[in-house]
Amino acid sequence: MTNNSEYRFTVFTPTYERAHVLHRPYETLQQQTHEDFEWLIIDDNSTDETQSLVESWKSEADFPIRFVTQDKDQPGKHHAFNTAVDIARGELFYEIDSDDELLPDALEILSETWESIAPEDRDQYAGVTGLCIDTNRNVVGDRFPDSPFDSDSIELRYRYKISGEKSGMIRTDILQEYPFPELEGVRHVPESLVWDAISGQYKTRFVNEPLRVYHIDDSVSQLTTDGDTSKSSMGHVLARQDRLNSQLSWARYAPLEFLKSATQYVRYANHTGLTVSEQAKRLRWPAHLLWLACLPVGTAAAVLDRR
Repeated sequence: MTNNSEYRFTVFTPTYERAHVLHRPYETLQQQTHEDFEWLIIDDNSTDETQSLVESWKSEADFPIRFVTQDKDQPGKHHAFNTAVDIARGELFYEIDSDDELLPDALEILSETWESIAPEDRDQYAGVTGLCIDTNRNVVGDRFPDSPFDSDSIELRYRYKISGEKSGMIRTDILQEYPFPELEGVRHVPESLVWDAISGQYKTRFVNEPLRVYHIDDSVSQLTTDGDTSKSSMGHVLARQDRLNSQLSWARYAPLEFLKSATQYVRYANHTGLTVSEQAKRLRWPAHLLWLACLPVGTAAAVLDRR
């Protein structure tokens, strides 16, 4: 791990037509007790006042703000994320949504927790993750088994059954090694595809510290979306395919989760036009057995989608 960065953090926000809520992250970034960061906004060609609003903030903010308009030929959050990672100037990369609030000490907690990892061990860690709270200040989802707790997102999901919205940062250099796949015509790729790949190689330090306020009522997509299932189905196929091929050893901890993944794999594969033979070729043994068991249900689900 090398550090030639200008800032400790790049705080990244993807946005589309969100001028009415974008003040939330801005105002709470102004309140941060840790000041070594930049705010990088990737906008998917909004037609509202987003750009003029951000330009007005640039002149008054206590921190640098960069505003980048996304290429019209590459819509979707996964494209925006890859762009942000490529141009980030921070050592650590922290994504927050356009309607999020950060607690004043969020970046300070992340930085201090990262520093608590012995320097000779940091190459083994991807980053630090904490908790989210709702607008009533209740923790969203489950707390971690201990704090600090060193593990990865795969183990948390299957062995410890930890669920619910979480918030954390990841080393920028690692994200540059694990970009989202950019497929023609695909507007959505599940984030789990990248997070799970990173989890297979690196640990994360988890802490039971709230970092972000999660606004459920405003939790719609920040970038342009499309009702056409076919434009997002291949991303879901890739995510479920990876889960079945590389994580099946965890099935003893969460058998129902893998049955659901196999069913969803079949369902979305049908939407992409993959034949039964092509679906089988994408899977390794013994994932084929699970796929065969779920083939009828997944096919039926795809038929219901079309109706």
